[in-house]
Amino acid sequence: ELAEPFEEAADAVVDGDVDKLTALLDREPRLVTARSLRRHRCTLLHYVGANDVEPERSHSPANAPEIARLLIARGADPNAVAMTYGGGPAQTTLYLAATSSHPEEAGVVVPLIEALVAGGARVNDDDREQLLYTTRVALPALVAAGVTVDLSLAAILGRIDDVRRFVRPDGTLAPGAKIGSEEKVTDKVIL
Repeated sequence: ELAEPFEEAADAVVDGDVDKLTALLDREPRLVTARSLRRHRCTLLHYVGANDVEPERSHSPANAPEIARLLIARGADPNAVAMTYGGGPAQTTLYLAATSSHPEEAGVVVPLIEALVAGGARVNDDDREQLLYTTRVALPALVAAGVTVDLSLAAILGRIDDVRRFVRPDGTLAPGAKIGSEEKVTDKVIL
């Protein structure tokens, strides 16, 4: 029943057509929480992440942050997960946006991350592996949003003072150097 309007709304999201999206949501408010019938089961908000969920819809409009704010204001869950890349706890819109080149190329990755976080998207320190796939431009925005800086992230960002704080003079790691999923990795692998 919502399949056709959902596809139309998804096109409006990736095209940045606020007027069309607003009209569709006004006509059918359930679209904001509906999921695609495709295998990934994305919500409309996931399409803002533009991370090759569907190749024909993998681009970011210049107003992607505005689209995200509209969807969240209408009731989209910024922490909903989709089954992109086989599923898993990290496939939220925030994860998709932070790891996609499309928002970066459109120059909207930082304001998009800010809009998602302002709308309630949670930054997850438990799965640090996702940071390996995050675009370089997105990392400072994620740190500003609450990602904890550990040794690995400090090194990636060139935060030399933090690196020195995490590595003791004898070469051992100070507390906080490894967090989340990295705590289980031996120090020899991290260094």
